[in-house]
Amino acid sequence: MKPHYIFLFALGCILSFGSGALVAVKRGWGSANVQIDVVNRSGKELRALEIKYTTCGDKQNLIVSGSLPQNQRKSFVFLPCGEGGYQVQVEFVDGSKMLGNGGYVENGYRITEVVEQKGIRSEVEFSRL
Repeated sequence: MKPHYIFLFALGCILSFGSGALVAVKRGWGSANVQIDVVNRSGKELRALEIKYTTCGDKQNLIVSGSLPQNQRKSFVFLPCGEGGYQVQVEFVDGSKMLGNGGYVENGYRITEVVEQKGIRSEVEFSRL
């Protein structure tokens, strides 16, 4: 093989690997964290948000946050040890509360919990795995 072909082949390999690495970092592939986004589409302001999650078998954890106006989003990130479960509860400014169905999580999951008038709807993204 001629030396310039070897150089071009090596350059192509390096550029391909680099492009793949950039895409992986940008998309969060391989992330150990769980991200839960809460979006308020209920038509009312939320006074408080709670995310309860279990990890390491039976270790209970709680994330509490303040208000969330209509059509706004808040992100919560935590590091589970392996797999676990979670549940979202919101409180409206009038004092009423709504509880989501919750679900299963493991490292790399990204979940969007959409608060609507009739309930909380979950959207799970697996592409980060």
